[in-house]
Amino acid sequence: MSILRPESIPALADVIDEYLLQSDLAAHCALFAVAPPSDGYTINPIDLARMLAFESEHGNNRRLLDSLIETTKTRCMNRIAKSSFERREYHERQLEVIAAVEQELAGSAAPAELTVPAALPFVAQSELRRMLATAETPVTLVDNYVGPATLDCLVEVNQDVRLLTGAQPESIKEGFDRTVAAFAAEGRSIEVRRHPGLHDRYVAFNGRIWIVGSSIKDAGKKDFNLIEVVGSRDALLADVDTKWSEATPHKP
Repeated sequence: MSILRPESIPALADVIDEYLLQSDLAAHCALFAVAPPSDGYTINPIDLARMLAFESEHGNNRRLLDSLIETTKTRCMNRIAKSSFERREYHERQLEVIAAVEQELAGSAAPAELTVPAALPFVAQSELRRMLATAETPVTLVDNYVGPATLDCLVEVNQDVRLLTGAQPESIKEGFDRTVAAFAAEGRSIEVRRHPGLHDRYVAFNGRIWIVGSSIKDAGKKDFNLIEVVGSRDALLADVDTKWSEATPHKP
């Protein structure tokens, strides 16, 4: 699935072609270790834009896309400042295209980091709901302690939910099972499993994974932080999948 509307892909290709030389494209792709579509000599901007839009979760594609947008925006603004009136109008229209693409991207992907200070539970839950609503794959939550408020953050998720929690009696708070039953009664898919060897808390979806600073059920009661794991992402996702396969299904 593309993170951009179909008509935005050629528009993005046009601004890339306008403000970036072939050498610029090659340097950007090398910086993010992305193999661009090319004929061996030339990187085709429309093929590159299509790849980044449809495969945004692969490797560093999204980071490359964000970098290309930032570079084209900076160069476009420089052209506006230095061009004659006629050419300035052209670059101003291009800047509008870039801004529209930025807006689409802002609404299509979860942030790399989320921070909410203590005593703001409504804000924390709202931001977390918005982030999880961008999921296009099953969502996995790993949290040693879960409660009814854990499910509150999942109400806008349209994908299957895997919830991995601890095996201790206190890992599941009162009222959690009733909330899970109500969640499932609305037609949502959720599975809860328990594992005795959990330590850190994680959220994973769309091929990405974030480490969570405090229990999701307490979001906003204390400082709440999520930070995306990049360097060890694949190993961490594999470890979460291993623990999920080892875990015992929860039976209320």
